[in-house]
Amino acid sequence: MMLFEQRAHSSVTDFRITSENSAAVEKIVRRLEGLPLPIELAAARLRAMSVDQILQNSTTASNC
Repeated sequence: MMLFEQRAHSSVTDFRITSENSAAVEKIVRRLEGLPLPIELAAARLRAMSVDQILQNSTTASNC
């Protein structure tokens, strides 16, 4: 989760993992199996999407 937060902060300077978004961030990282590159790419999407939207998108993509 630290990598996600670091990369997210690079894209959205005020991003922090909070009690409100930590569960979603944890689910994203787990779905990406902790792999650094996919985590970095997901975090970069915060420029255009919320954490919940990224999670929803990853859920939809994994069901295909």
